[in-house]
Amino acid sequence: MIPERKFHVKRRKQTVRYRFFKLLIRIAILVLIVHFGGEFLRSYFPMEKTEKSIRKNAERNTPEVSFDAGDLNGAVSGEVIDSLEAMASDNPEVVTVLKNSAQYPPRLLESLAKNPELLAFTLDYPEKKGTWNDNIDLSGQYEPGQIPLLMQWDEDWGYAPYGDGMIALDGCGPTCLSMVAVGLTGDTSLNPKAVAAFSEEKGYLDAKTGSTLWALMTDGAGELGLHSTELSLDKDRMIHELSQGHPIICSMRPGDFTTIGHFIVLYGYKDGKFLVRAPNSRNRSKKSWSYKTLEPQIKNLWTFSR
Repeated sequence: MIPERKFHVKRRKQTVRYRFFKLLIRIAILVLIVHFGGEFLRSYFPMEKTEKSIRKNAERNTPEVSFDAGDLNGAVSGEVIDSLEAMASDNPEVVTVLKNSAQYPPRLLESLAKNPELLAFTLDYPEKKGTWNDNIDLSGQYEPGQIPLLMQWDEDWGYAPYGDGMIALDGCGPTCLSMVAVGLTGDTSLNPKAVAAFSEEKGYLDAKTGSTLWALMTDGAGELGLHSTELSLDKDRMIHELSQGHPIICSMRPGDFTTIGHFIVLYGYKDGKFLVRAPNSRNRSKKSWSYKTLEPQIKNLWTFSR
């Protein structure tokens, strides 16, 4: 018979060995799980390869912009440069503009930073500046009885001079009057280039500011065979004029359409909103606009008829 004390000592040793053995088994199982589990994950999810692929794709798809802001000699703000660089991350073609920034007027770069729709026009500027189409054909942009959507930066006339600037940047007034004149008369010779030349020749362009005078919308319109009436800023009156087929040209304050000053055309009213022809944006022209949105932005407005 084993003495009680020796018996308890022996039992403690057995218990310790048993617990140690269980611990070893657990560690071994854990090692096996980690080893074979890792192999399984690597075989089905090659993380290192995937990460490398992602990095390579990102490097391949992200344009490398080599741009020295000093090329602009401080002609544009840092905000404009930042906007263009951000735009380049989504559109590699903007990199061409940044790398050759000295070839573009600062005002064109500023306009591009605000309006990506100008990109194609901007890219072609070094080759086409100061040129225009002598045989402008609006037949593809005009339907009888409709007010056409004409862009001041259309390459048929956008590079043409207007005062010290060019129609693409300063010709919103002549372009709006061209849309109205062509729509009401059907005379497609009254294109933006022709109306801009008329405006400058007749003194409706302020040579100091490069802005189109409001008189183009009254006296100038009369010389082009249109009847023009200055309107009060009244929703019901505006809707009535449009219902009679009389388009409205608005001079705009800074807001949704401009940061300085701008002209737009209202050509209809549908489902409680006004239909707009914005000569510098096809995207804004696709939207309809509430009176509540337009009212605080309108400085003056005129209605037109034959």
